[in-house]
Amino acid sequence: MTPLDISLIIIGIIIIYMSYKFFDKTPNLNQNIDHSLSKSDLENKIKNIITEEIEDAENKLKNISNEKIISVNDFSEQILEKIKYNHDEVVFLYNMLIEKEENIKKVLTQTKIQKNDDNQEPVVEEINI
Repeated sequence: MTPLDISLIIIGIIIIYMSYKFFDKTPNLNQNIDHSLSKSDLENKIKNIITEEIEDAENKLKNISNEKIISVNDFSEQILEKIKYNHDEVVFLYNMLIEKEENIKKVLTQTKIQKNDDNQEPVVEEINI
């Protein structure tokens, strides 16, 4: 290191030290406190601030719970609609099966009647079901 480097380092350290000494940025807590307030006034202000914060928190929680209830309600309505749709489909298919069963029973009774009348082999006609 050259003497120039050493002198610049020393000057930099001196400037940093002086900036901290003359320009102290830390707040002085004694200056910020209003000495005119009594202990009861401070307690009342603190209580008011606490109650306001509690009320604010309660309101936020109520809003969140209302949003959740609404979303659950919407979801349940969608599920109920799907259940109703599936139920209607099942009832429709069940009715179709009943009709097909009745048609098959009619065809079987007709073939039995023809067999009994003719004493022959049953004639099975092609029927669109």
